[in-house]
Formats: sequence, structure tokens, C-alpha cells
Amino acid sequence: MMKWLRKNNKMLLAVFMAFLMVVFVGGSALQDLLTVDPSSRDRYQSSLGPVSGADMDRAKFYTNILQSRGHFWQAPFGRLPGIEPLERPHWIMLTREAEKLGYAPSTVYVESLLQSQGVLEEVERSARMQRVQPKHFYHAISQYVMIREAALSIAFANRPSEAAIRNAAKAALDKVRIETVVIPAAAFVDEDLQFTEQELADHVNTYRDKDPEGGLQFGYRVPPSVRIEYVRINRDYIAANLRVGKATLEREAREYYESNRTTDPAFRRPAQEQVEGPVDENAPKSDYFTWEETQSFAMSTVRNKWADQAAKAIANYLLQQAADPWAYSKRGEDGYRDRPDAVDAPAYLKQIVKNMPEKIAYGDAVTLSTTGFFTATKAMTLPEIGQARVPTQTRFLNLGSLAFKCQGVVEFPKKGDTADYVALFEPCRYVLRNIGNGDLFVFRVIETRDAHPAESVDEVREEAERDLRLLRGYETALSKGRQLMAQVRTLGGLEGAFQADEELTTIRQEKNLIAQTLKYAAPEPFARMSQSAAARLEKMPLQRVPDVGSLPMEIVEKIFALEDATDPLALFEWKEQSKVLVVQWRESIPGREDEFESIRGDLVQGMLDDRRRAALTEWLDPNQIQARTSLTYVGN
Repeated sequence: MMKWLRKNNKMLLAVFMAFLMVVFVGGSALQDLLTVDPSSRDRYQSSLGPVSGADMDRAKFYTNILQSRGHFWQAPFGRLPGIEPLERPHWIMLTREAEKLGYAPSTVYVESLLQSQGVLEEVERSARMQRVQPKHFYHAISQYVMIREAALSIAFANRPSEAAIRNAAKAALDKVRIETVVIPAAAFVDEDLQFTEQELADHVNTYRDKDPEGGLQFGYRVPPSVRIEYVRINRDYIAANLRVGKATLEREAREYYESNRTTDPAFRRPAQEQVEGPVDENAPKSDYFTWEETQSFAMSTVRNKWADQAAKAIANYLLQQAADPWAYSKRGEDGYRDRPDAVDAPAYLKQIVKNMPEKIAYGDAVTLSTTGFFTATKAMTLPEIGQARVPTQTRFLNLGSLAFKCQGVVEFPKKGDTADYVALFEPCRYVLRNIGNGDLFVFRVIETRDAHPAESVDEVREEAERDLRLLRGYETALSKGRQLMAQVRTLGGLEGAFQADEELTTIRQEKNLIAQTLKYAAPEPFARMSQSAAARLEKMPLQRVPDVGSLPMEIVEKIFALEDATDPLALFEWKEQSKVLVVQWRESIPGREDEFESIRGDLVQGMLDDRRRAALTEWLDPNQIQARTSLTYVGN
């Protein structure tokens, strides 16, 4: 062996050097040859075949073209309620489904479509500007068109049967005529009724884990609460200590009077004091008060106007100083700004007030306060700041609406106007104003407390006592309803029994809002549901009954069932409104065939629209796409 190696030494050396050269020169090529292309790896598996990295890249390329053309490819029919926007894997599945259904528009079709819309040249110009061949633009638009056409074919295939059409018409056309007496529990509430601690505890424990929903749907789950720190700028204090001379004030007040004498209602005499001409020398000679008569008012008005300006300058300064540290704070994972250093220090706002420039400061006009915990519904009951608000172009914002757009209370919104949402210790961006006295307020939330079941009676005592009184009133209303039914059977008519009841008559004579809801009514015949609701093939939760209100469908169905009942007189508990209904059925009126034919076209169109909308929503729902194609992520 050694002899052979010595004999072939030069040849072996040459071969080895050649091998090293191949490795050196062709190493990357060999590596590429032996390495799997990442784009060829499957990212997703589905019943319509795998989705590779290359498929995803192509989908990104074509959807970006659509996006450059202003097509919101994530929602081919606009945003549909209840579903999330599409992502590219869903887009790929929709294109494959469309192809499977036979929808694959040719380039010629797309060109003719763009030509008919007058945008063919614009599309080609866009392609040149983006240095993309027009055929790629055509292909992107072809995908968009095929997805829409396939979805529409699914939607339009869903037509209602004749039986479904007639059932919907029956719900909209069959009517019932009744008489009724509405007995509100509020008519029998005793505001002086007291309860033992055990009664209150038992009642609260029954509903402590529930949210209140109105009527007899009690709940004592305490909503989120907050604690705030606020600065109050006392406008009246500033007005009383203005740094302005009396002569200057009087001159400005006189100018204000002269400029606004005929436009400010305060300067106009009452109608009974106005005369066309003087009757005697003591009679007024003008429809307007003289300067001497209104000097005090004019000076007070100007004084308050200047005080408003001074208070606003203070408020703006304080808000700016409190907000400055937050200006460059980054947002955390929850969307709220990260808290800067020192802003949560106990004396932080106090130090800002102390450092206020003397030229705008007014001593004791500025005070600092901290509240206890309060809920949104209790915000208006707070002293000083509770009645403050800020008018915007569309609505009035108050403490209850602003203080609860806060970190720890609500999630930061993913879209829309987010400027009102603040982190703990971040100042609200608005200066609130008390309309009554002109005081201004700058505030920030310093602590929050989550919603929780009532921990004790004391936490919800006021609500529990109010609800127990309502419950006792409802029990009395039920008893009165049963008495009224007995009187109907004696007197023979619901209206006569209602008018003859002395207790109900006494309540109605009190002429208050509660008395107005205690009434006899003979409403016009009504259907189970409106035509639009019938077209949606679903029972609405409420049906409007003239002169009565929006009744739950459960009660409406029971009223219709009285036609076949042994006794056409019935009592219904309307707990959502804490009312009792005594109902006497009079007649059922079936819908006529000519009525059916007159609404048939509109009814069918409404049913088609609703079914198509539902079908489109289901077809384009990402969750449904994943379910029907078994789309599963398998990795990068």
C-alpha cells in the first residue's frame, strides 16, 4: 500500500488540490444545491392544497397592487359587521375556492372590464410608474373580481322557499285586537318603607353577582370605580380680586353697555314696562335700561369676563405643565403611554401649582383636592367638580365620561379617536368648566378599582333600598291586577272595571308622570312583528304596541295565543319595565291574500337581501374560511 502511495503521490496531490478548488469556487453553488429553498416550504396546510412561502409572496405582491389601486382587499365588499378583515392566507383560500367554482376571469375579460369603466389607461400608467408589467395588474384585479363573483354566486343561490315567504307574511299581517290596563309598580312604591338589615342582606346576596339591567332585573355588581386628583380654579375669587382699577373697569363696562345695549337681553326692559310714548314724566322713554340703571350689572359682567380669561390662563398653564412629561412617552403593550418618572409623586401637582408664575397667579383661587372612589353614575354627585363639563362640537363631555376612559378601566381602542384615553396619572386633555359658577378644573385619575360583586350591604345600600321598595310596589301591582280581573268578570268589561276602581282613580288624579303610565288602552290591532323584521326571518326581542310600549316577544306570542284560550282575560308580568298588564283579547284578524300579494315583492326582496348579506358575511368570515378549508399553520 505504501509503495502504491509513493508511486502515485503526485496524482493524489493533484486530485486533492482540484477538490479544494471546487469547494472554494463552487461552495455557494453546492450549498444552494443542498439547501432547501425557504420559499418552497409549506407555511399552511389545507384541503385545497398546501400554501408555501412562494404562495404567500405572490399573494403579498398582488394584494399590494390592489392596495395601490385603492382596493381594500381585506374586505372585498366593505367592512361587514361581526367579522375581522381578511389576511393573506384567507385571500389565497378564497382564490382557490373561486377557481374551483369556475371563476377565473381571463386577461381579455379584465381588460374589457377596465375599458368599460374608463380606467384601462390609468391602470397601465400606474403599472409603468411602479415598474410592473401590466399583466400583473390584470392578474391582481382578476383575483379581486373572481373572489367577488364567487362570493356573490354563493349569496344569490340562497333563495327563500314559498313556505318561508308565507310564514314571514303571516308574522307581519296577522293581527290581534286587545284591551289592556297597564299597572306600573312605581304607582305603589312607598318611599318611606324601611327594611331590616337581614332583609337587605338577603336581597343583595341574591343579586350580588349580577349587573343591573333595569326594571326588576336587579344587580349589585359594583361597576369600575376611580379616584381622581384635581385642581380647581375659583372664578368668583379671581373676579373679586382682579388686578384692575375701578376707573378702568367702569370704562370697559360702559363700552360694553354701549356696544351690547340692543342685543343683550339683560339690557332690555320687561315687556310690561315698554310703552310707545311717555304717559307722564316718570314713564320710561326707551325699551332699554339706561346706563345708570344697569351700571352694576355691566361692571359685574365685564369683571366676570376678565376673571374667565384669567382662570383660563391658569388652567391652560397647569394642564400644559402636567402634560409636558407625557409628550414623548412611548406607548406600552396595552396602548397607553408609559408613565414618566415622578408624575406619581404625592406632591407632583402641588409643586406645579406652587411654581405658577406670579403674573397669572391669584393666590387662594387655586386649590388641590383628591376624591374617594366613585363610579361613572355617581360622578355627577361629587362636590365642586361633579357638575363640570366641557362642550364639544357634537356633545357635552363630563367627568363621568372622561374619567373612565382610563388605563385599568377600559382597554385602549384599536381604532378611532383615542385622544381621550389616558394612563394613570396622565392629565385629561380637557379643562372642565362648571357652567353655574364658572369654576375651571384640571384633573387626572390616580387609582382605579375593578368591577366586583358587592362586598357588603353598605356598598350598595341606597340601590338595594330603592330596589326593594320597587319590588314591594310590584307585588302590590300584581295583587291589584288580580283584583281588577275579578272586577272584570263581575262588571263584564275591562274599561268599566278600571274606571270603577277607586284606588286606581285616586292615583290617576295625582297628575304626575307615574299617574300617566297607569292607564287603560285599546290599541290599534297589531302584528307579531314589522314587515322588515319578518323579512329577516328572526324574532325581534321587542314589538311596539301602540299606546302600550315595546313588549317582549314572549308576551306578544302569549297575547296571540289567547284566541284559543278558554279565558280571553289574562295577566302578564312585564318585569323588564316593572309593570303588570291585564289583557282582554277581543279578536284575531288574519292577513288577507290581497294584502299578502301587495307586500310579497318587498317581503321577498327584503328576505333575499338579508340572506345574501348573511351568506356574504359567512363566506368571507376568516374563521369560516379556516373551518371549511381546514386551513392550518404549520410553520415558517
